[in-house]
Amino acid sequence: FKSWSEAGPLLSSSITFGIKRDTRDRSFNATKGSITSYTIELSGGPLMGDVHFHKHNFQRVNLFPFKKKFISVFSMKGGYVGGLYKPDSVPFYERFFLGDIGYYGLRGYELRSVGPIENGVNIGGRLYFIFTFEERYRISETMYLLAFLDVGNAWQSYHDLRPFIVKKGVGIGFRMEMPMLGIIGFDLGYGIDNNGGKWVPHIQFGTQF
Repeated sequence: FKSWSEAGPLLSSSITFGIKRDTRDRSFNATKGSITSYTIELSGGPLMGDVHFHKHNFQRVNLFPFKKKFISVFSMKGGYVGGLYKPDSVPFYERFFLGDIGYYGLRGYELRSVGPIENGVNIGGRLYFIFTFEERYRISETMYLLAFLDVGNAWQSYHDLRPFIVKKGVGIGFRMEMPMLGIIGFDLGYGIDNNGGKWVPHIQFGTQF
């Protein structure tokens, strides 16, 4: 692959399509329901430009109430990005880098630190998978505590896929909805496979599910 600096300025023209079904009873601190979403991004090809790829992301989330204040949350997400003309002609910056929080978050690991390593550098994966389990305790309608398990990895190709060789993180945290500020939170994650085990703090603005 070529980095941005090696290739020089590139013209990118893309379009994204997505579908989403959300049956949660509320957008924050939900007690039940599910989310199913799929997006596809097409760059180049008939849209012209210098960057040609197709990127897919899928996510499924289920929330189950347990007793009065406990909520069990299961999330699975995965994705693939490939070149339109050559499978490996995907720009470095369009690949999947896992770690920290966000859509490609893997708690217990630093931002963009998880993926295929080449010569000591994370070159980003062309496919990834993340599984998350959270057990939440609702303190009120605007705040909850949580304990979590994150499992995932990113791979260079289907040939490199090793579904049982993954990075694992566990930890605790909280989410709070505050007037004028929105949703904020804090997680303390322990990366089980992060250099033999390491605690990593994460600050959250907003929430995914």
